[in-house]
Amino acid sequence: GKACFIDSDHLANLDGLFDIVRSKIQYLIVFMTSDTLKRPWCAGEVTVAHSTHKRAIPVYTPSFEKPSDDEISATQILRYMAKAEFDLSDYGLGEEALAEAFQWILGDSLPIVTMRTTLASRLSLVGVVEDCTDVSTRTKTRTKSEAKTSLVTTIQELSNGNVVIAADPADDEACAGAGIVMLLISQRVVEAGIRGVTLLHELPDLDVADLEEVPMRAQSVIIVLSEGSMKLDMQLYLIAETMKASDTGISVVPLTLPSFRFPTQSYFLEYLPQRFPEEAALLESSLKAFFKRIAVQFATHSSIQVLEAQAVIIFDRLDKKYVAGKSAKSIREISGTKSDEWGSQMNVHSSRSSKGVPASGAGDNDSDAASDSGSLTSF
Repeated sequence: GKACFIDSDHLANLDGLFDIVRSKIQYLIVFMTSDTLKRPWCAGEVTVAHSTHKRAIPVYTPSFEKPSDDEISATQILRYMAKAEFDLSDYGLGEEALAEAFQWILGDSLPIVTMRTTLASRLSLVGVVEDCTDVSTRTKTRTKSEAKTSLVTTIQELSNGNVVIAADPADDEACAGAGIVMLLISQRVVEAGIRGVTLLHELPDLDVADLEEVPMRAQSVIIVLSEGSMKLDMQLYLIAETMKASDTGISVVPLTLPSFRFPTQSYFLEYLPQRFPEEAALLESSLKAFFKRIAVQFATHSSIQVLEAQAVIIFDRLDKKYVAGKSAKSIREISGTKSDEWGSQMNVHSSRSSKGVPASGAGDNDSDAASDSGSLTSF
């Protein structure tokens, strides 16, 4: 029940930020990514929390690699923090204090929460919140299976004319971005009389047959584009399916994250024909039509004010009128691929892509959050 704020809004005034840690929080939750402890404001928050005897919960993400004792020693710690844009000694935080704080936050005396990579996408982040709450209130932590059972949605929700958001389930940035969009537009969606918002990448056992149903049942489709999107088969097929149905009135909104790079000509000349010999031409046509739409940039590392403004733009792009039973030929029908052949191809492509899709890494888009007399989360 604590109010939270994004302290990335206050990075211009680190004295004020560090004062919040000193006087206005109970817990410091440190979201450990590959670069967290190399960020000067995060390192400063950890050091201030240690010196003022705050309670803390480090959250280990898949991208985090624990530094060695030598790397975080007083003589080497500034070298470890090579990305620091300013000198923390200007704020009274020297090498000795930093080294002691790092040993504290990485030591065995604190409860550690590990992100549950076995849960799908945003659910792993929800699981982190639950685990941190369990630790802070000293209640029994829920098991992975319990969390998954109570949190997942079903494919039947698509029959309600929902807004559908699709992201790469293997990409932390994409899943977090999709979750933020869902939270920020949900109120407006309900007020507009739309049934709700569904995160497609969280639906269990999603296959190609489900992709055919999306444009016929969804009111609008928001496709979150991240680092691995152009090599994620399920997302490519979804783009093709939604673009084939775009003439029925469905809204298709490209949403680009900071890690996304638009495909080059070599992608269409080399990658698509090699990956999809039978459907390359159709996928190319669909993708080029898709990218003619103006994409909404969603800067996941920005302040809440910026994110809210971008969410308004996203909502304005949605279809406000739903026509049930929309009909459009699927990419499978157009390419002449039989149902069983298509499913077989998708299984092969998906199994390859799931192993090779690069994740953007949450540490590259860092943000911090604090609550007055509550907790502060450092990324």
